[in-house]
Amino acid sequence: MDTIRFDRHPATVGVGDGLGMAWRYLLATWELWAAPVVAIAIVSGLLNSYATSTATNLAVTPTSSAQALEQVRSMIVPFFGVTMLLTIASVVVGWFYAAIAIHGLRGRPITGDWVLGAGLRSFAGSILMAVAWIGAWIVFALLAVITQGILLIALIGLVPAAIYVMIRLFFWTLAIFDGAGITESFRVSWDLSQGAVLRMLGWGITFVVISILVSIGVRIVTFPLGGVPAIAAFVSQIFTGAIGVFTLFGTAILYESQRWAKMPPAYGQPVAPAPTPPWATPGAPTQGGYPPSSYPPAASYPPAPTDPYAPPPAPGAYGQPGVSGPPPAPGDPGAPPALVPWGPVPPPTSWSPTPPPGWVSAPPTTAPPAATAPSAAPSPYQPAPGDVFAPPSTPSAAESPEAPAASPDESPTEPYTPPPG
Repeated sequence: MDTIRFDRHPATVGVGDGLGMAWRYLLATWELWAAPVVAIAIVSGLLNSYATSTATNLAVTPTSSAQALEQVRSMIVPFFGVTMLLTIASVVVGWFYAAIAIHGLRGRPITGDWVLGAGLRSFAGSILMAVAWIGAWIVFALLAVITQGILLIALIGLVPAAIYVMIRLFFWTLAIFDGAGITESFRVSWDLSQGAVLRMLGWGITFVVISILVSIGVRIVTFPLGGVPAIAAFVSQIFTGAIGVFTLFGTAILYESQRWAKMPPAYGQPVAPAPTPPWATPGAPTQGGYPPSSYPPAASYPPAPTDPYAPPPAPGAYGQPGVSGPPPAPGDPGAPPALVPWGPVPPPTSWSPTPPPGWVSAPPTTAPPAATAPSAAPSPYQPAPGDVFAPPSTPSAAESPEAPAASPDESPTEPYTPPPG
């Protein structure tokens, strides 16, 4: 039994690559999915033919109201019974298709225990999701009625939110068939769709467009068979079932791509960065379509010389040396000493200047002897009487009290000469 073969790394698969791989896997496994599709198509065609013929007979056969009611009841009971059985069979066949998709990714043998166990878990998850959706809509509807339509806008805004949540939980069924539990499958789907909502939306729109185109083609093909409802329903169901299987296989490829991108350790791979885009590869065209330019490296210039006339840095507070640039980190040995805290300034210490290198100290200077000032000549300036700024007068020798005035009869004292002998 074949498996899904990826043409490139699963994390980088595009929607075109996914469609091609899903188509090849659909052709490779037609022995598995074709028989259930044909069986459901046959039963669906028979039911459609039975319902059409019964309605025609009731319309053309004149009967009383009581007889008509009895005929309708006799036909509706088996019709709805067979329809219910067909619905259950379609659900079980859907489980089988999901197992085929996971087999294509893991190569796991398809067994009845695996299909039924995972299928029942997925059915329980479907019930939980249905209850949650119905409860949310009922609560919003009640709030809109109670508030008289104020929350109507919020109710309308619930539609985009519901679409967003549906996209985020798109992988929960495949996660269950891949081995996850019921609640764990929701978490796995939420994690795998993280940051990939637009990508998943694009893949989903592609599958919807393909289904619409196929449906239009089927209507064109079966239009001439309108007189035979059974054949028309059979052909339509064949194409519808095949497109459903194809969409499921494409969803499995997208699931595996997101799993490789979000959970590489699950494959024994280390967490690696995102793949490099083509425009970031050396030598590849850029996003704008132009090749990368090859400019010469920028020239390196020597640093500017230090200005010899630049003023020294301004001194810091309390005589600390100036600091330029950001403050040093705590504990930096090259940091300047801490500033003196606020308080009395200590007395300055003794300091002796050290001459710069290359300077010669000047020889000590000797003070010249004091010159004797000559006698002052009498100043021609005579202060006015009572001048308070006049310098004090110096008493003359004749006015000095220590030198008595000489008598005019006295002669000048002669030096004493001792007598001979």
